[in-house]
Amino acid sequence: MAKIPINKNYLFSVISILFIADRLLKLIAIEHLDYTINQSLALGIGTQDNTQAMIFSVFGLLISIIIIFQSRSTIGAKWLWIVMLLLLSGAFSNLFDRLAYGGVVDFIAIGSFPWFNLADVYITSALGLFLMLSLANARASKIHNKI
Repeated sequence: MAKIPINKNYLFSVISILFIADRLLKLIAIEHLDYTINQSLALGIGTQDNTQAMIFSVFGLLISIIIIFQSRSTIGAKWLWIVMLLLLSGAFSNLFDRLAYGGVVDFIAIGSFPWFNLADVYITSALGLFLMLSLANARASKIHNKI
């Protein structure tokens, strides 16, 4: 598979833009909207202890990065970087919240679904994209092996 040159300044810029977008929306929510401080893990599941949640979050982020990088030869570099940009942007913003507010600022409420934020959308999109690419690659490999 051909390597795609990665411009580190570009990566840093995109992560910064996504991080700032989430931060701005959270600041607007704190000033003008209903919001909640979520001390638990994803979707309100797990511990209510922010320190434990932060440790689990960092550990989960590291495991995710390892799994994604282990998949780089089968998914392709371009898609890998899109997944990583989304994952890192969301994770850094939510970790910032945990340090600054003692939990994650959630301000989007849809029906009875747990409250969430833009960083959660980044993380969920990254994991969904990674899963779809992995499944598509597995299917293509299976078809290729039958030929």
